[in-house]
Amino acid sequence: MGLCELTRRNSLVNSGEELLKNANYGEDIIVGVMDSGVWPESSSFNDEGMGPVPKSWNGICQEGVAFNASHCNRKLIGARYYFKGYEAEAGPLNETRDFRSPRDVDGHGPHTASTGTATGGAPNVRLAIYKICWTAPDQSLAEGVTCLPDDTLAAFDDAIADGVHVLSISLAFQSETKYYTGDPIAIGSLHAVKRNIVVACGSGNDGPTPSTVANVAPWIITVGASNINRVFSSPILLGNGMIVEGQTVTPIRRRRLHPLVYARYVEIRGTTASNTTGTCLPGTLSRKLVRGKVVICINSDIQASMEVKRAGGVAAILGISFNEIQVIPFLNPATVTFLDGLNTLLTYILTEKHPTLDITAPGFNILAAWSEASSPLKMPEDRRVVKYNIVSGTSMSCPHVSATINNAVGRPIKNAIGDYANPFEYGSGHFRPSRAADPGLIYNATYTDYLLYLCSQNIRQVSSYNCPDKVRAASNLNYPSLAIANMRGSSRTVTRVVTNVGKDNSTYILAVSSPPGYIVDIVPKILRFSKLGKKHNFNITVTAQSSIESRNEFSFGWYTWSDGVHMVRSPIAVSSSA
Repeated sequence: MGLCELTRRNSLVNSGEELLKNANYGEDIIVGVMDSGVWPESSSFNDEGMGPVPKSWNGICQEGVAFNASHCNRKLIGARYYFKGYEAEAGPLNETRDFRSPRDVDGHGPHTASTGTATGGAPNVRLAIYKICWTAPDQSLAEGVTCLPDDTLAAFDDAIADGVHVLSISLAFQSETKYYTGDPIAIGSLHAVKRNIVVACGSGNDGPTPSTVANVAPWIITVGASNINRVFSSPILLGNGMIVEGQTVTPIRRRRLHPLVYARYVEIRGTTASNTTGTCLPGTLSRKLVRGKVVICINSDIQASMEVKRAGGVAAILGISFNEIQVIPFLNPATVTFLDGLNTLLTYILTEKHPTLDITAPGFNILAAWSEASSPLKMPEDRRVVKYNIVSGTSMSCPHVSATINNAVGRPIKNAIGDYANPFEYGSGHFRPSRAADPGLIYNATYTDYLLYLCSQNIRQVSSYNCPDKVRAASNLNYPSLAIANMRGSSRTVTRVVTNVGKDNSTYILAVSSPPGYIVDIVPKILRFSKLGKKHNFNITVTAQSSIESRNEFSFGWYTWSDGVHMVRSPIAVSSSA
């Protein structure tokens, strides 16, 4: 690591600490968390040193099975649960599998509620829990919980009335409708935003194929998941002295060399096909050939490691083709390696008569509180009880919520397969709280603006609001990015309005990088503000070059306003057809 990179990392850490300090570590900010409940005994929800509950709080600590009013405190100031929608669809709650109370049985709820140095957001933030997700009657905990729209909307109503300032929602609904009318999170969050409540949601864990991002309503802060600079390093030492990089939290504890085999060569005859060989599917490995050995699987899921354990293997090495490793608390020793490491291991097996190795040592990969009614893997075979667990996904990124398109060491963000990412993959970029506290310029959008946006989509979300006869195109929503699909004609002009929140007598100068195949012209190119709170309009005209062909692919660019201190950057995405 170069000195510049080390200095930059330290400055990022210091600026984050300074922001927390200036914000008094979130003093009296009430965050509502909608999820699968809470494990109140966790140290993450300890209220030691915290002051009285804010007078603005109107909520309750709803009692139920294994949960009473004493479980709330000055940190965990409220808790409610909602199951009428669940029982209407799934039948009576099976109380041998879940608690009829705010208490969590899954683990996901305590994890999202405690994310952020495992203290429930910032240390002085207050938490209000709204349990809307329950164990499904026809599936295991490992397969996930179910959350019903009616229960979700009921929780929104209460959270708004209770007086939360922020709603953190690490779940997503797959709406059957094209737009927002069938999505309870989109509906509920619109009403929350009307009352100046910030709503942050995970973008879902589907993909990376197109149109798989969830919670895309423009009034929601939609948060994706990216890697962090946390590596659970587990070097794999080969018998010939070569070292292959791996990552794990479940290493081999006895340091000695073990025989190494590739799953393809130790399978039970007839249990695999050409497209499944080497993947360690359940029931495919021979006990006779696997016992006492380390097995390489070209498969990185839990079932692969479980199959190696079933067949008597000492440990599993799991190969992954993506550019990110999600560490899992496997039941048996296992480590995960990237594709190039996997190829090195396979080459070693083919060229060495007696291949051996040693796995030497033990968010994305976010450590936070866990329910003691659930095991780390949430599988029947896993009988472990833990207070904390490592989990990955947008559920974990949502609570972390100026952005940057570079990663923590200053290099461009890459996607899961190692290619440079685009705005459809990183959105506006990595969130930077210290910069967000002093953005310079902001793009304001009101509740009425969002209703007009819905009118442009022919959606009448609020019956008391009458859409005007002529509605501006959706791309005119005062949003800090610009997306134009199916650009009919050779050009399109939209308007944006920025408000000065930096300092008096500010001058911002424009820089533009047009998407390939298009020309972006913004007028004016200099914005002068005489005082704080002053607003300025500017027009953005996107023109297709005559050589461009009509196609579905998007082109990407950006524009930036800068006063020499603040860099206010907005992504642009344009396509010539839908």
